[in-house]
Amino acid sequence: MNDDTSMMTTLAPHLDENALYIGDNGRIFCGGQRCSGITAHYTGRDISGQKVQRLGDEDLAWMAAEIGREVSCESCGKEITP
Repeated sequence: MNDDTSMMTTLAPHLDENALYIGDNGRIFCGGQRCSGITAHYTGRDISGQKVQRLGDEDLAWMAAEIGREVSCESCGKEITP
């Protein structure tokens, strides 16, 4: 008898749940699977194959100054302050 579960591999998340990312369409999201999507969460690329970019502290500070409030995940509202 062949046990299919022995052939399964475990993938580690590529994105940090406590960071914000920006996709090629300009959408800002946290690294959580529900917000980033399963493709980006496990590969670091969005569904179109483009790499997502992690927003660093300088990026977040600049964006917050531009929009007049903290930057947050567009899906869950999580804020990451620099």
